[in-house]
Amino acid sequence: MLDKDGHVSYSQIIILNISQTTEIFSIYPNPIIADNINLKINSASDAMGEILIDFSGKIMLHKKQIIHKGTNAIQFNGFATLAPGVYTLQFISNNNIVNKKISIIR
Repeated sequence: MLDKDGHVSYSQIIILNISQTTEIFSIYPNPIIADNINLKINSASDAMGEILIDFSGKIMLHKKQIIHKGTNAIQFNGFATLAPGVYTLQFISNNNIVNKKISIIR
């Protein structure tokens, strides 16, 4: 970076390791034809997770869930109230945000 006085400085270089060997979460069934879905969430530690169902920027369904270290099986209800279409399921926990597309068909 060059400041007003002509002094040059460099920012700190940070190395990020983004390789992921296991999927953070999976959804079944997808497409959704009933009122509920099942989520399988893998976590490296105990945490509070949030699950959001979004349609064009509007939160349609929301659930807070305690997530334990290891594999968690969670049932999420309320899909019968949603119109058929494509939605985004967002899982937020410990500074991780993962988005998955889900479809609702009738």
